[in-house]
Amino acid sequence: MDTYSLTQRILIRLLYVGDDVMKRSGLLKRYLAEGGKAELEAAFLHKCSGLYLMEGEEMDAYVLKDIGRALRRGEKLSDMCALAYLDYYSRHRDERSPEVDQQIQMFGDRLLAENIALPLFQEYADILEGAWALLDKTMVVYKGRQEQPVVIHYRIVRVDGHAKEEMRALEMQHIYAGIYVAGFVLFAGESLQYYITAAGEDGGYLDSGELKMGESGLFARESRYGRLNAILSAWLVGDRSEAQELLEQYRMTEWMAEGIFKPLE
Repeated sequence: MDTYSLTQRILIRLLYVGDDVMKRSGLLKRYLAEGGKAELEAAFLHKCSGLYLMEGEEMDAYVLKDIGRALRRGEKLSDMCALAYLDYYSRHRDERSPEVDQQIQMFGDRLLAENIALPLFQEYADILEGAWALLDKTMVVYKGRQEQPVVIHYRIVRVDGHAKEEMRALEMQHIYAGIYVAGFVLFAGESLQYYITAAGEDGGYLDSGELKMGESGLFARESRYGRLNAILSAWLVGDRSEAQELLEQYRMTEWMAEGIFKPLE
């Protein structure tokens, strides 16, 4: 019996009717063992990645590993696959290996070059150079529809509960497949209150919430932003000696940096 052709037809049918293909990874494994086509493999991985990233399904171990294998073979995988791969390992750092980190770098560099950036990239500041630019950002992410732009209404609230400003509105940046982001710079003791609506509509909220500085990803204490917030945090909790010591360290670091990195004449 020609199991290869049968398996291929089943996979195509599953993708066509929108079946939950994440639960059918065994079929993909059998198909690839029989020399399956890379195009169908990539389509299957794309669909599974979307189910994980957009629908919140649990990632299948075989699918995750096959994304890495396909990347190593030089196959063309979608940005959805890249985002799902990075999202998974940002939540499971203990499963990372040198090989996985190399694949994260390949996917991450590609996405950043396309101006696709999410809070999860902050988890990779140790291996992705472009992720450092995100470390001072508290980012709001909304997953909706590409054809429906959204607006975030926000205000920044101080530690004493008073708003620094009135509610403002900003159209969120669409980065990929219905994923929208907006980034804000918060300092110690500040929080961001927000709600999201469809652009051009007066309907109800699509989402709402409150974020504090550093909740959306890795917080780099050694960066300039991190050092300033360490000083503010110590001051806010009443540890004046710690704040003074950190301030002196900050001034020394800045003085040394100015002395070393002088502009060329």
